[in-house]
Amino acid sequence: MFSKKFRKHFFKFNIKHGFTLHHFCYKSGTGFTLLEVIIAIAVISIGLIGILYLVSFSISASSVAKNKLIAANLAQEGIELVRGIRDTNWVQGEDWDTGIEGTGNQRAGIIDYDDIDGLTSYFNPPPSDIDECGSNCRVYLKNDFYTHDSSGGSSTNFYRLILLDKISPTQIEVTCEIKWTERSKSYYLTVKDYLYEWQ
Repeated sequence: MFSKKFRKHFFKFNIKHGFTLHHFCYKSGTGFTLLEVIIAIAVISIGLIGILYLVSFSISASSVAKNKLIAANLAQEGIELVRGIRDTNWVQGEDWDTGIEGTGNQRAGIIDYDDIDGLTSYFNPPPSDIDECGSNCRVYLKNDFYTHDSSGGSSTNFYRLILLDKISPTQIEVTCEIKWTERSKSYYLTVKDYLYEWQ
């Protein structure tokens, strides 16, 4: 490993100062080398990055699950509100499809929890889907209720559209489309039900 000339001079130095070749060829066993510190930092960093990713993914998944639950309830509410109009018509002695019969057998609009006479407003011509409806279908949060009334309410990421299709004189297909956006991604939920004149 070392030349004879180096060893000769080294051993002379060793005798005077008490050093051996071992001090220069091997570490003393105390402390860490720079390489060990770098490897330790790299391992810890990889572990922390993994933990942070899992936390971020968990928060994102929780938010998506929450919004899916809200969307499912908004869709169910839309169907039930239309059903409530039909039932109110029977109680008041009116035709079963008053307010939901549509023109030309098809109708589209929005509805709120306090509408008992029909949809809040109708679109003419009716949009083919919720994307075409745009901001007209936006849902707002007002006094802890979801509504299409923007006055005094805070805007949400949700949109709701009610589509009515009178299939026959005794049957109406009710479709409720929900759309919401989260982290620049759009999500959709569609619920269908059928109302009948069974009385």
